[in-house]
Amino acid sequence: MPLNANIGQFTLTVHGTTKGLTGTNAFCSISRIRKVSDGGIDKWFKFKTGKAFYWTDISDPNVAEEQFVSHTTTLDNNYESGAVLDLKCRTTWDKGSVAVGQIELSY
Repeated sequence: MPLNANIGQFTLTVHGTTKGLTGTNAFCSISRIRKVSDGGIDKWFKFKTGKAFYWTDISDPNVAEEQFVSHTTTLDNNYESGAVLDLKCRTTWDKGSVAVGQIELSY
């Protein structure tokens, strides 16, 4: 998701569904990727935000059926241009399923 120089602090909300999660390997990591000019050559750098979350932390472990879940966190773009928000989610097929449904940015 592209960010621009008009965005400082913002709230990220990820809505999704989980079904039959077991184990703790279902998670999402959140990073910012920035384009930086280095001697006339543009380079992309990835910065971890420390705001990763586990789907098992926002799901009810006693519910095996599909459930709707949300995770909200606050991030800072520092009003920088050329930035992209990177959301990378994963699980393994034998440990249940997760699906990202909607991503909201509020600033």
